[in-house]
Amino acid sequence: MKIFISLCLVISIGFATSYDDWSKKKNNEYKTYKINQDRAFANGLKKQWKEYRLKQDKTRFKKTKPNNIPEKSKETKKREADYKNSKKVNIRPIKQVRTKGLVKKTVKLLSKDKLVGISFFGTTSQIAYNNKYNFQLHTISKNSIADFWQEFSRKDYRPLIKQFEFHFGNMQLNDWAKYKFVYKMGMKFYGQNNKANLFTWFMLTKLGLDVKVGYNSNNIYLMSAISHKLYQVSYFNINSKRYYVLVPGGRAKGISNIRTYKSNYSRNLRQLSFKMDKPLKLNNLKILKKYSFKYYNKTHNLNTIVNKNLIDFYSSYPQSDYRIYFDSKVSNMTRGRLLAGLRKIIDGKKEVEAVNILLRFVQTGFGYKTDQQQFKYEKVLFPEETLYYKYSDCEDRTILFTYLVKNLLNLETIGLKYKDHIASAVALNSKIKGDGYKVNGKLYYVADPTFVNANIGETMTKYKSKIPQAIY
Repeated sequence: MKIFISLCLVISIGFATSYDDWSKKKNNEYKTYKINQDRAFANGLKKQWKEYRLKQDKTRFKKTKPNNIPEKSKETKKREADYKNSKKVNIRPIKQVRTKGLVKKTVKLLSKDKLVGISFFGTTSQIAYNNKYNFQLHTISKNSIADFWQEFSRKDYRPLIKQFEFHFGNMQLNDWAKYKFVYKMGMKFYGQNNKANLFTWFMLTKLGLDVKVGYNSNNIYLMSAISHKLYQVSYFNINSKRYYVLVPGGRAKGISNIRTYKSNYSRNLRQLSFKMDKPLKLNNLKILKKYSFKYYNKTHNLNTIVNKNLIDFYSSYPQSDYRIYFDSKVSNMTRGRLLAGLRKIIDGKKEVEAVNILLRFVQTGFGYKTDQQQFKYEKVLFPEETLYYKYSDCEDRTILFTYLVKNLLNLETIGLKYKDHIASAVALNSKIKGDGYKVNGKLYYVADPTFVNANIGETMTKYKSKIPQAIY
């Protein structure tokens, strides 16, 4: 038995030694591969760069949105036939979902480390920084940019990567927020925009995102490939792929040309997406918002709470495809209170009436102003922004209304886009008399959140003869 045990120990020790040797070999092979990859990329950066002329998609509309909207002097008399076949809605109680708080993590400091902190929209975050990450930038050229990459890739940047990944997950940051977070930390480290852009380029690339840098005269710019279209953001094409200029304010101004490189660091880099698949987890700066609206002479009051820190985050958001807004997630704090208040009003009502009540809330609960009047530029609002601001226009109201219909009534919706207007349409479970469109074999009835006092099935007169583009 002793001999058997001894043999087992010898075999185990031999296996462990072999595995350790194999693991070390693989790690060394990977390090060698990364060193060679970084060296090859840096050498490639020293070769010919090309100057690109920037373009921009400025607006989604062919015509300017109207400064004033038509409204019906009174609500249409209810049609009994529409209500007869409409089923009653039965909405489950809206549960207040408690969001897990932000994790507080103690950062282990090495002897030469120091904690560097930023306030990211009300949330304080710290990263251990070491002077070994400092670098020089005497001139702006392809050679100086290549030298930066070569120099920084030789540093042990992995602790920075791990810390960034922790904060990304802790705050549930999407790609736009990740960019802003890394850039803001870069500004804290180096105090200079060009250096911050180089640092952000390196970090985001190592995190697997498809970003580039370019320059003109005295400025270095960060560009990224985006999986959807942006508006009012300068871009150029490389190999049929758009690269948009990223700036913290969301809209780069006064840039006509940029010099950059054609190659990629890796084939496996991911295009950025500005989708809001999860609500950001930021410390709350609570703002109470109250609303009042009338439906057939009965006044309804409700309220919700919005996080001002989140509103501030959205203020510089690059203007994106409509689907980014239609599919966005609302924070649990705002969602729970808003939906619970509306549920009390529409639960037990006929489906068609419940839709009309939601229409009236969005039609009359907010003042109307175009983006030009309110912000001086075209800006689509996320649902929480519409709830926060005193004024909104057609697209903002449509996005909020469709969110409410989907989350309270579980009905399918589409957007209806005209040359200077956007509305929505809802697929009911019963037929009514009114305007509608068939999309993919399903009938959707017009529901215009901007046409004050209009019910489902009613189209503004000026659009009755127009065929809109469906957004779904």
